[in-house]
Amino acid sequence: MADISDLKQTLKPKLDTVTIDVSLLRADFKKMTEKVNRAETHIQALHSMCKRLEELVELLTKQQTVMEARLEDQEGRAGRNNIRVVGVPEGAEGPSVDLFLEDLILSHFFSVERAHRVPIPLPKLVAPLRTISARILNYRDRDAILQAALTHGDPLYENVQIRIFPDFTRPKSEA
Repeated sequence: MADISDLKQTLKPKLDTVTIDVSLLRADFKKMTEKVNRAETHIQALHSMCKRLEELVELLTKQQTVMEARLEDQEGRAGRNNIRVVGVPEGAEGPSVDLFLEDLILSHFFSVERAHRVPIPLPKLVAPLRTISARILNYRDRDAILQAALTHGDPLYENVQIRIFPDFTRPKSEA
């Protein structure tokens, strides 16, 4: 009995230590369980938010595609009356490109709404000349100008061949 009593006395502090350690482990486990539950809640919220954002991105992508098609159509319609004139020497147009085109190329039969040199750096001596972009007041006049250039050949200016082309918008892949 005395041995059992001594053994009890010896084991009691060890059992108390184990009991305390188990209590601490339970408390830590409870804290960890709470943290995991909070993390799962946040993950679910983020998952649903991500799903909504994916749907929004898909919607916006579709809208962008529609808007790009509309923009390309509008650019095409806006440039319907435009022509490009290539080969006019730099400065030959004087102060008014509009009047120059009406006098030289269009012979006062057609009205130029506006015209300008394409804004690129001035060419060097061997570089190609800058193109003139012109908006003709009426699309039928534009077609007549292009047809005349095709039928009768492009006009000459001081023995220089001047080329006239339709002014198409660049396709989306080139922009």
